Amino acid sequence: VRGAAEVYCWDDPLYERSPTEAGLAAIEAAVKAASPEIVLFTADSRGREWAPRLAARLAAGICTDCTSLEASDGQLRCKRPLDLIDIPSQSS
Repeated sequence: VRGAAEVYCWDDPLYERSPTEAGLAAIEAAVKAASPEIVLFTADSRGREWAPRLAARLAAGICTDCTSLEASDGQLRCKRPLDLIDIPSQSS
């Protein structure tokens, strides 16, 4: 397992007034500049808000709520938990 080759940080007064738009704009600029193969977000409220918006802006795929990631043969496989739903049986 390797760590990140680079970490981007930003400090912008706009973040105080509009954290969603300022944060998303900063991440979008960094992604466009770096052209990474994958972008990971935390599963907190901010990550859940930014990840789908960034994917839409970049016309990129998204996989949320992953419990593990596996890269093989040039593909990334995401595993997600499956919520089991208790469906009551129907009686005749």
